[in-house]
Amino acid sequence: MRHVILASHGNLARGMADTIGMIVGEVTNLATYVLERDDMDPISNQVRRELDRYDASDEVFICTDMVGSSVNNDMVGLLGSY
Repeated sequence: MRHVILASHGNLARGMADTIGMIVGEVTNLATYVLERDDMDPISNQVRRELDRYDASDEVFICTDMVGSSVNNDMVGLLGSY
Protein backbone atom coordinates (compact mmCIF):
# COMPACT_ATOMS: atom_id res chain seq x y z
CA MET A 1 0.00 0.00 0.00
CA ARG A 2 1.13 3.57 -0.60
CA HIS A 3 0.99 6.30 2.02
CA VAL A 4 1.65 10.02 1.77
CA ILE A 5 2.72 12.12 4.74
CA LEU A 6 2.69 15.90 4.49
CA ALA A 7 4.87 17.57 7.14
CA SER A 8 5.30 21.31 7.57
CA HIS A 9 5.71 24.28 9.84
CA GLY A 10 2.38 25.83 10.84
CA ASN A 11 -0.74 24.69 9.02
CA LEU A 12 0.68 24.37 5.51
CA ALA A 13 0.39 20.57 5.45
CA ARG A 14 -3.24 20.69 6.59
CA GLY A 15 -4.00 23.33 3.97
CA MET A 16 -2.42 21.24 1.22
CA ALA A 17 -4.43 18.19 2.29
CA ASP A 18 -7.62 20.27 2.29
CA THR A 19 -6.88 21.55 -1.22
CA ILE A 20 -6.08 18.06 -2.49
CA GLY A 21 -9.44 16.91 -1.10
CA MET A 22 -11.27 19.73 -2.88
CA ILE A 23 -9.66 18.80 -6.21
CA VAL A 24 -9.75 15.00 -6.18
CA GLY A 25 -12.15 14.16 -3.35
CA GLU A 26 -11.43 12.17 -0.25
CA VAL A 27 -7.90 10.76 -0.18
CA THR A 28 -7.16 7.73 1.93
CA ASN A 29 -3.68 7.03 3.23
CA LEU A 30 -2.83 10.72 3.56
CA ALA A 31 -1.58 12.01 6.90
CA THR A 32 -0.58 15.52 7.91
CA TYR A 33 1.82 16.61 10.62
CA VAL A 34 2.64 20.15 11.59
CA LEU A 35 5.27 21.72 13.78
CA GLU A 36 3.74 24.51 15.82
CA ARG A 37 5.82 27.16 17.54
CA ASP A 38 5.16 25.80 21.05
CA ASP A 39 5.27 22.03 20.30
CA MET A 40 7.10 20.05 22.94
CA ASP A 41 6.88 16.72 21.08
CA PRO A 42 9.28 16.68 18.09
CA ILE A 43 7.54 16.21 14.75
CA SER A 44 9.80 13.22 14.10
CA ASN A 45 8.26 11.44 17.11
CA GLN A 46 4.78 12.12 15.78
CA VAL A 47 5.65 10.79 12.32
CA ARG A 48 7.52 7.82 13.78
CA ARG A 49 4.30 6.72 15.54
CA GLU A 50 2.51 6.92 12.17
CA LEU A 51 5.23 4.97 10.36
CA ASP A 52 5.21 2.26 13.02
CA ARG A 53 1.59 1.51 12.10
CA TYR A 54 2.49 0.73 8.47
CA ASP A 55 3.53 -2.62 7.06
CA ALA A 56 7.23 -2.93 6.21
CA SER A 57 6.36 -3.50 2.54
CA ASP A 58 4.34 -0.25 2.25
CA GLU A 59 5.64 2.63 0.15
CA VAL A 60 5.73 5.93 2.02
CA PHE A 61 6.20 9.36 0.48
CA ILE A 62 7.00 12.19 2.89
CA CYS A 63 6.67 15.73 1.53
CA THR A 64 7.98 18.65 3.56
CA ASP A 65 7.68 22.39 3.16
CA MET A 66 11.32 23.50 2.87
CA VAL A 67 14.54 21.66 2.08
CA GLY A 68 17.02 22.11 4.90
CA SER A 69 14.39 23.20 7.44
CA SER A 70 13.99 21.59 10.85
CA VAL A 71 10.94 19.61 9.66
CA ASN A 72 12.78 18.40 6.55
CA ASN A 73 15.89 17.49 8.54
CA ASP A 74 13.80 15.56 11.07
CA MET A 75 12.11 13.58 8.27
CA VAL A 76 15.46 12.81 6.61
CA GLY A 77 16.65 11.61 10.00
CA LEU A 78 13.96 8.92 9.95
CA LEU A 79 15.29 7.34 6.75
CA GLY A 80 17.80 5.13 8.54
CA SER A 81 15.08 3.56 10.68
CA TYR A 82 12.58 2.88 7.90
